Amino acid sequence: MLDPMNFFGHVYVARCVGAGDGVALGAMLPDLASMLGARVVDVGPADVRAGVAVHHASDASFHRAPAFGALQRAGIDALLRRGVRRGPARGAAHVGVELLLDAVLAADPGASALYARALAAAADCATRWQPADAAARFGALCARLAAGGADEVRAGVDVLAARVDRALARRPRLALAAGERDAVRAWLAAARAAVGAAAPALVAAGVRGARTALAAAPR
Repeated sequence: MLDPMNFFGHVYVARCVGAGDGVALGAMLPDLASMLGARVVDVGPADVRAGVAVHHASDASFHRAPAFGALQRAGIDALLRRGVRRGPARGAAHVGVELLLDAVLAADPGASALYARALAAAADCATRWQPADAAARFGALCARLAAGGADEVRAGVDVLAARVDRALARRPRLALAAGERDAVRAWLAAARAAVGAAAPALVAAGVRGARTALAAAPR
């Protein structure tokens, strides 16, 4: 299964359930770890740990949502018609829908503010990493994301296409060939409106998972 990419979407869901900065940071943490190619060994404090649980529960609910399945299937079909091989088409449709959703949700000022505060909270996050040098890289990544802010998430199609390409390049069977990148870019441009229309249903699925996780979190 592909690593999830929609870290801003997790912040948006955290805001929907009234979570604070630490929970929002934890909700992004597994995605940020994937971006670093690192593993979180121990997470602290407790609100960040709760956020990690929120991440996994909301992600599972999100990926089971009929709206996500429909968007992914439509993306695969569109990419196959454009000449993309099946493996890369499946990967690009999965990652592309998530990145497009993040771009839509990043227009929300309240979620953008929580995103900034959560990234700032990383400086006080007592998290142990493997390898150990990932701690410094985590701090640098959070600083870079904070500098770009929500504007970086609300990227144009060219930037989103490059992000899909980089995400798939780590998986040899999913990596895009040179001739497939233009097809992915064209699909992203065409799919943006459909993802925007489905955003409320996708967010609702994530919120259901997040509420379940928070209800089960130690108090």
